[in-house]
Amino acid sequence: MLDPQRDRTEFGRGTLVAVHAHPDDETLSTGGVLAAWAEAGGRAVVVTATRGERGETIGDDLADLEGSRDLVPLRLAELSRALGALGVSGHWFLDESPAAGERWTDSGMEWSDAQPGRARELVDPPPGSLVAGDLGAQVRALAAILDIERPSVVVTYGPDGGYGHPDHVRVHGIVEAWNGSEQGRGPRLPQSPRPEIWQRAEAGGDGGDGDALVRELGAAWQRTPVAEKTRGGHRELLRGVQVPPPGGPAARGHRRNVPVAPVLARVLEALRAHRSQVQCVARVPAPSRAVIATYALSDGLLRAVPASESFVVMPCDHTDGKVSVAP
Repeated sequence: MLDPQRDRTEFGRGTLVAVHAHPDDETLSTGGVLAAWAEAGGRAVVVTATRGERGETIGDDLADLEGSRDLVPLRLAELSRALGALGVSGHWFLDESPAAGERWTDSGMEWSDAQPGRARELVDPPPGSLVAGDLGAQVRALAAILDIERPSVVVTYGPDGGYGHPDHVRVHGIVEAWNGSEQGRGPRLPQSPRPEIWQRAEAGGDGGDGDALVRELGAAWQRTPVAEKTRGGHRELLRGVQVPPPGGPAARGHRRNVPVAPVLARVLEALRAHRSQVQCVARVPAPSRAVIATYALSDGLLRAVPASESFVVMPCDHTDGKVSVAP
């Protein structure tokens, strides 16, 4: 639950900027906090680093779009609908920054056979892709956007990007580098204090009880109709449930847990908007303390919409307008 005694930032006050890699990530990773922030009266903004050019598609009717230039207009339309559902009032692509001198594309990804639900390591990123791009240029592009938006909170992925997608990991690195840069740490006006950095913590890692999540996903799998599990369309076959990775060392900083149930209708509408990327979106009939809805991606694994989105709030020192990050 939100702890006003510990949390410096009043929830819903000012601007929250969520920094993501592709269209759909804003919903999959932070749909709950974006919708809740907007409903609390704050301004919710999303920065998307790429246009999802190399995304996989789901469904026979969209199979031919995979790898095609025609995929981008579809993904942009899906993103627009999802942002509207979540109540997001501002959006940037990273290359729309006043400081951006180039456009970065989706680096692509393959699912790991050894670790279901995880991405393989990207060995040879395509030229012009986010991962192949210059980190310094990307940090400067983000800094210029944040200088305009003046957020009270910046939200992004944890260190592994949620499931290891190389673009997610790069976006985490961009925010981390900005946080430690002169742009991120420089003096700010008193009425525009240094923002908090919230990193998404996934259940099973730093984000909560992974065992409970797996049990409740298993129950949801048992309720899933056989017809849903055995569909034969392009990437439509369901293969089981996503097992979260084992927890690692506890991250620095304290936690904010944002309940998703009050904004679940908005989150589900946004998930369904990303029809080329997300399938089998369904409420859980008896919502639990861990899972309130489910969905699947192109790997066919059932995933959870958690009862709350958990974030690690990086240590901040607002006394001099700068962030102090412990080594």
